[in-house]
Amino acid sequence: MNVDAIFARALCIYYQQDIDTAFNEFQRILKLDPDYKKVVPLYKKCRLIKIKKEEGNAAFQKKNYEAALKLYTEALEVDSKVVNTNAKLHVNRAIVLSKVNYQVV
Repeated sequence: MNVDAIFARALCIYYQQDIDTAFNEFQRILKLDPDYKKVVPLYKKCRLIKIKKEEGNAAFQKKNYEAALKLYTEALEVDSKVVNTNAKLHVNRAIVLSKVNYQVV
């Protein structure tokens, strides 16, 4: 397996598709070559976004809208260049804000 080729593919997935698939690809690279230094910073960012997004989703399901809003916002602050993922996070935040507004009225 060519780790550089896998990394190039994972990079495209990270920036243009979705965090979950990119995370799996980054893990795959680290299993193949634990010393592959190019992947580590992106893996950490990807992992953090994934965790914050999942925690935000869990908070939303529990109707803890303040926590969900905070977690989605934190996820957005990790990497402004992951456009598709950030678009989804913005939609999630908008849904949370609409729920908060409905509760206040």
